[in-house]
Amino acid sequence: MFFLSKNTSDNSEGKKFASNSQAKSKLSKKNRCAEIERGKFLLDLYQKALLLSEKELNDYFLDHAVSLTGSTIGFFHFVSDDQKSIMLTAWNGEALKNCATNYSSHYPIELAGNWVDCVRLKRPVIYNDYAKSPNQKGFPSGHVLIKRFMSIPIFESGKVKIVFGVGNKTDPYTENDVVQLQLIANELSKIYRQRQAEYTIRESEKKYRSLFENMLDGFAFCKMVFDDKNKPIDFVYLEINDAFERITGLKRETVVGKKVTKAIPGIKKANPELFEIYGRVALTYKEERFEIFFKPLNLWLFVSVYCPQKGYFAAVFEDITERKKAGEALSRANEELEERVRKRTEQVSRERQRLFNVLETLPAYVVLLDKDYCVPFANKVFRERFGESHGRHCYEFLFNRNLPCENCETYKVLKNNEPHHWEWIGPDCRNYDIYDFPFVEADGSTLILEMGIDVTDRKKAEAMVQENAKKLKDSERLAAIGATAGMVGHDIRNPLQAIISDVYLAKTELASTPESEEKKNALESLKEIEKNIDYINKIVADLQDFARPLNPHEEEADLKLIIDELLRKNGLPENVKVNVQVELEDRKIVADSAYINRVIYNLVTNAVQAMPKGGKLSIRAFKELNDIVITVKDTGVGIPEAIKSKLFIPMFTTKSKGQGFGLPVVKRMTEALGGTVSFESQEGKGTTFTVRLPPRQMS
Repeated sequence: MFFLSKNTSDNSEGKKFASNSQAKSKLSKKNRCAEIERGKFLLDLYQKALLLSEKELNDYFLDHAVSLTGSTIGFFHFVSDDQKSIMLTAWNGEALKNCATNYSSHYPIELAGNWVDCVRLKRPVIYNDYAKSPNQKGFPSGHVLIKRFMSIPIFESGKVKIVFGVGNKTDPYTENDVVQLQLIANELSKIYRQRQAEYTIRESEKKYRSLFENMLDGFAFCKMVFDDKNKPIDFVYLEINDAFERITGLKRETVVGKKVTKAIPGIKKANPELFEIYGRVALTYKEERFEIFFKPLNLWLFVSVYCPQKGYFAAVFEDITERKKAGEALSRANEELEERVRKRTEQVSRERQRLFNVLETLPAYVVLLDKDYCVPFANKVFRERFGESHGRHCYEFLFNRNLPCENCETYKVLKNNEPHHWEWIGPDCRNYDIYDFPFVEADGSTLILEMGIDVTDRKKAEAMVQENAKKLKDSERLAAIGATAGMVGHDIRNPLQAIISDVYLAKTELASTPESEEKKNALESLKEIEKNIDYINKIVADLQDFARPLNPHEEEADLKLIIDELLRKNGLPENVKVNVQVELEDRKIVADSAYINRVIYNLVTNAVQAMPKGGKLSIRAFKELNDIVITVKDTGVGIPEAIKSKLFIPMFTTKSKGQGFGLPVVKRMTEALGGTVSFESQEGKGTTFTVRLPPRQMS
């Protein structure tokens, strides 16, 4: 028995192991032949790694590795990342043939015997006399008999990732066996890492496809073309998304599969920097983001480009032309304003009494601060907004403190003696763009001229633009949900009709059979199937009602009859007590009866589901200020405050069953009838939904 390590001796062997370099220098002719044989095996292993499955590769490797070391049995197991368990992976054919023991796929290291000592000690281990080896845990019944064995650890990032062992060699295992086994095991480890990398790439491609098909920004996946000096000279469009076509106006058939210099003539001359950036990313894997004016299409784009595979790149871009134009206009306005301020400041040094008259009339506030932050001058706008300030310490009357801190913006102006621009929310809760300019008086004293421009309205306009952009994206998302809902509803409807027909035929056949317990059980099962069919039918109806355009037609509808028929047909659980009150002088209203039925049905279904332990359901119809009002009230669990704002959002649901289309359908149909729907709810006490419809007359 001996261990292999840098400074460990073995009493039974009586000598140290030499290093790999010493071992190689002492190879006998026989060992040199084994070296050649190992090289042939490794070459063949890399070739077969391209063709064999993981199990076939393990079997092939073990059989040859066992043969290479003169052993009869061998195993190859992975070690978990936490280094606490062995994942039993593969044994060679001879070991399996002579072993009748069953194992689980994972084996705790703390329960394992000395066959995993190489993991515990993090070094190769040899037991040439296994019967006298330490740390034995015994063998399960049917295990192959072990006379001697050798095991080695394979490391990756400082952790043992693989345990590789062989056993029952005729002669004792030596350092040369360790070297042989270590070299070929290292190569197999490289093959596994390569396979894992390829698997990761495939998974990444799946995620990319999902993102690619649903994203709103433009997307292009391209292959870079380099010359013989590795200089980027062109790139080929391999794939684009719909947003690419919408933003650029270029069609898929004129782009995909073509070089960009052919698809967009003149691009290389117009935007040569694109080729440099894309080429750099495709070679270095480093993601880059940049803004660019794309001259061939007269567009400003914000581009994020990354490299999924060397020599390729993926570009995601957003059209920022309008935002850029607005920014440039604002920048020009600011430049003009700064230039105006600069000229005004120069005028101050020449004609101060005249300057004060000019500053007094400016629409922005203007204030002068001396080195002690007292106010020798403030114009009309400043006085009207912040009060009389002449001679007062500005930090005292604005912020209720005596001196500015070192982080204050005006402090930076005096400290650095240079102009400074910053933003401020004043005591009047309005937003200001502040421009500070230091200048020296004739007596050598330093003053700060501060101009504050009220940009509150501009900020609100920018916020409104962002809100409108969000609403546009939300409407696009709802359109996509609607299209998906319509397609799914259509695909479910056909098989559902077949199931309904089959149930009807089954009930018809059962009706003619004699009464029996089996017939009773069958009819009860069919009744449950019909309930589930009704539930599926509701989901399909919700999907299709949400997806399709709503065009209600006017007709006389009897509210009482609609409610009674709905309750009769669908029924209620025994633990739910219902009260219906139709308080209209004439029960008939002018509306689409199918829409009214659908709205009430969905609200009643919601109410019943909110009372899993039973309760009271109240349905009431009455007139209020000429409007027709329908309320559905339950005594159920109520709606939590946190989700009230999301209740009518498609696909939002807190239930274990359902698709989240029931209430959105109620809202759509009510609004299609010209009405509104609202609700009041309190957790633990129940919810009341109110549908309000305008009065109509038959045309």
